[in-house]
Amino acid sequence: MMINKQGKSADLLQHKAKVMANLGDLQAAHALCDECLTLDPLDKHSYFLSAMVSLEIGDDLAAETSLRKTIYLDATFVEAHFQLGMLLIKQQKAVAGNKSLHNALKLARSAPPAGELHHAAGMTFQRFIEILEHEMDMYAGDEQVNSNG
Repeated sequence: MMINKQGKSADLLQHKAKVMANLGDLQAAHALCDECLTLDPLDKHSYFLSAMVSLEIGDDLAAETSLRKTIYLDATFVEAHFQLGMLLIKQQKAVAGNKSLHNALKLARSAPPAGELHHAAGMTFQRFIEILEHEMDMYAGDEQVNSNG
């Protein structure tokens, strides 16, 4: 659904935010995400993009909040579960992080293997599963990651 306000659309603002992020102007990208969410506060993709920009600028708290909002809006959003899991592991919250990674894996396994992830052009669910299983095996061998939570 496209929401317009004062000649601006949430979809267009989200696209501009992606362009600015790709150009390295993360502050502008973040501001555009905020503007997009003002127009459409239920846009899961804008929350996800905001989380990715927040991670890049080092604002882990904002990233976690946006990822949790993304998952609240769509519990089947594979990339959000994955990114939240990686963020939580980075924060030494391994139990919660591993739970998010397991959620991502479960969701990816239920998707069509040749289907593509929304925010990773060209990445099939089958390939994502292989990568995620490898990541999870790496963390399973790290006692520090497995013992904290």
